[in-house]
Amino acid sequence: MLAKVGQQRKYATSGRQRSTKGNNRTGGQSNCQNGCRSTGIHVIIQRVNGTQVYKITINRRLRGRNLRARRPLRCLPLTPVHRQVRLQWCRERSTWNCADWRRVLDRLRFLPIKKMDQRTCIKFCVKNEIKCAYAFRMLTVAYGEATLDRSNVYRWYKMFSGGREDVNDEERAGRPSTSTTDEKINEVEKMILSNRRITVREVAEDLNISIGSCHSIFINDLGMRRVAAKFVPKLPNCDQKQHRMNIANEILDSVRDDPNLLQRVITDDEAGVVHHEFLRQGRTVNKEYYLQVMRNLREAIRQKRPDLWKNKNWLLHHDNAPAHTSLLVRDFLAKNNTLMIPQPPYSPDLAPCDFFLFPKLKRPMKGRRYATLDEIKTASKEELKKILKNDFLKCFED
Repeated sequence: MLAKVGQQRKYATSGRQRSTKGNNRTGGQSNCQNGCRSTGIHVIIQRVNGTQVYKITINRRLRGRNLRARRPLRCLPLTPVHRQVRLQWCRERSTWNCADWRRVLDRLRFLPIKKMDQRTCIKFCVKNEIKCAYAFRMLTVAYGEATLDRSNVYRWYKMFSGGREDVNDEERAGRPSTSTTDEKINEVEKMILSNRRITVREVAEDLNISIGSCHSIFINDLGMRRVAAKFVPKLPNCDQKQHRMNIANEILDSVRDDPNLLQRVITDDEAGVVHHEFLRQGRTVNKEYYLQVMRNLREAIRQKRPDLWKNKNWLLHHDNAPAHTSLLVRDFLAKNNTLMIPQPPYSPDLAPCDFFLFPKLKRPMKGRRYATLDEIKTASKEELKKILKNDFLKCFED
């Protein structure tokens, strides 16, 4: 990196003197108005300063000052009649609420179905020798604003009169798809079954197809979706590694001084987990919710761990989630003199819930389908009860 920087500096000082420094940089920009292109700036600088500046240099200087080109909006000018119609349309719908706009969206969603129904009605009129004008009037009464326009009605009436029976559109001639073929779909399926953690980009690069085609094959053809099964931690930097080592040494020293330290960490008792809660549907784990969890946890410790509660020597160990490290939660823990075990950043291997409890809880539930949330809660409670105290004590040894 230093060598490259040195080479660039040497090249900058050893080459010819630049002619676009000083006033040339800002002279053209100050003389140009909004809407002027780089070609116009090039001509203006050449006329004013008498020097030739390349368009690449002009574009680079403009980007340096955060002056970027904006694509002009092209629209047809509205006549007074058009403006009056638009104003009337806005006034008629100024009092609409969400339900009114939802009805419009539902009507647009079923337009393709209504279009096929209207073609069937036109075919019925042809079979019964009903004139096209009368058929168009009947369609207008039946479908209202969703009626096909007059030209389409007459066109389909003519095609049905000529002997056509199919109401669907004919297949249009175009380039055949080379990405969503049966062979590509089978290859994508084999790659996914062999490696469930493969990414869409890797599949696209291996099969030489676009990412959009991969998404289409996953969702439409294979019916698969992405599920975050495991959170991969970020790589800590040098300071975080040193902080992690300091915390680990501190915990080891505490264990040497007090061999029963791990038994004071709030994880379990003889009956299982001290406290657990299920997040209600539609809620998120924020600082207010986690504060209530801490209050419920203290009450559970008071009832299930009376000795630790009386001596006030129990330890709390949680990770560095934003809800856990918020000022509201930290003030609550400090006011109640709650002792905590420090958790280094990006270290799930030091948290028993991450490397032991959650995998052990999800492993027997994997592959089973549940109809309701209550079934999931019941199964989770059963698996929690199966985890004994000895299992928690052995998790660090395993």
